[in-house]
Amino acid sequence: MEFEFAGNHFRAIPGKALYWEEESALLISDLHIGKTQHFRKNGIPVPVLAADKNLEKLHALLEFPELKEVIMVGDLFHSDMNQEWEHFVELRKHYASVRWTLIRGNHDRIPAYLLKEAQIEALHKTERNGIELIHEPEENPSKPSISGHIHPAITLRGKGRWSETLPCLAVSSLQILLPAFGSFTGKQVIQAHEGQRIFVFPGNSVLEV
Repeated sequence: MEFEFAGNHFRAIPGKALYWEEESALLISDLHIGKTQHFRKNGIPVPVLAADKNLEKLHALLEFPELKEVIMVGDLFHSDMNQEWEHFVELRKHYASVRWTLIRGNHDRIPAYLLKEAQIEALHKTERNGIELIHEPEENPSKPSISGHIHPAITLRGKGRWSETLPCLAVSSLQILLPAFGSFTGKQVIQAHEGQRIFVFPGNSVLEV
């Protein structure tokens, strides 16, 4: 699913990710690594394999041809350090030739020295090819931007009482909202407005609705 935004070319790809052709970069947001262990530690039952599935999905996307960089648009890690961070660092080291950039989000309280050890450049925001990358989206953006944070989703309705809420990528004239990459992150249903393109991610596919 290809589209143009602010003079740049993007491709929505299965796995709730975005490929940026001009930057040869994979964009993902809201991984929330460590969230499953954090919840289990606090007595909240969550699927044991949820964290492993997130890393398996990321591993598959890192095989994308000509990939030079991974840009994580906030909330890489959820809370206190735990074993899930170690597993992520192992994955990152396996792709040492790929540049990794983190746009810090509200959950990213990772010590700077750990990011440095993992060879991850951390920024609060940056601009590439006329597009601002920032974790929390502005309500009324004045320039093109790519953000995460809100975990956008849209509810599809069919015959009878059938409905399904799916994570989505929302593209308007000045803003791209990325879906949450993590599988245990929750969703915020948005209402599509005129001129906005919506891509949903059912299973291992992507569709425009």
